[in-house]
Amino acid sequence: MIQIAICSQDQEEQARLAQLLFGWFQSAGVLLRLASFATADAFLQEYQPGDFGFIFLDANLAPTSGLELARHIRKCADSCQIVFLSQDGAAALSCYQVHPAGFFVKPVAAEALSELLQWNRGLFLHDMDSITVVSARIHRKVLLADILYVTVSGRTSRIRLLQEQVNTNCTLNQLADQLPPSRFFRCHRSYVVNGAHVRKLTGRTLELDNGEQVPVSEDKLHPVREWVAAHCAHS
Repeated sequence: MIQIAICSQDQEEQARLAQLLFGWFQSAGVLLRLASFATADAFLQEYQPGDFGFIFLDANLAPTSGLELARHIRKCADSCQIVFLSQDGAAALSCYQVHPAGFFVKPVAAEALSELLQWNRGLFLHDMDSITVVSARIHRKVLLADILYVTVSGRTSRIRLLQEQVNTNCTLNQLADQLPPSRFFRCHRSYVVNGAHVRKLTGRTLELDNGEQVPVSEDKLHPVREWVAAHCAHS
């Protein structure tokens, strides 16, 4: 589990950021506990150094600014990842004196947030769901969040990851049984896809967020279409 705080008087952005964070950590298989605050004083009433992995601070907080709050956090020898939010980039230079992990102009872009979390995932790597497979006689731990899809060629199953491909002699059915159905689905007799990486469905082809395409069989088209409609409405 990871704990994250958002401190902002901008309720709309606070709610939007919370939704993005819950979605990202759910796809990563990590339990998220989120605390939201409207003022620095409200935050400080509950704050204990080391409580949070990330603290998102609105630079435009009042009466105590986000930068002043960040200075206080650093004086407590808290090495958490501080991320600033702002209406514009004017405050960016001054904010970097407290060594933040990032500075986002509102509204926060989902892609930029994802990159930030990926870059810092060492903070919660031990909490991420995984499976272990044998590849080239070596036991490999594979993070579920890194799997784009699993397919089969002959007697070899191929686990397509973000940065590489892992081949194993496990059957596709054996691998599918290890993958949670809330996050992975069978779109073809030869493919199991990670729903978190699906961008859209065009005809009988799923487009993934890295640009790759995965086929959808005729008998799977209706449930796949329903899944995409429910989860990819933003696309």
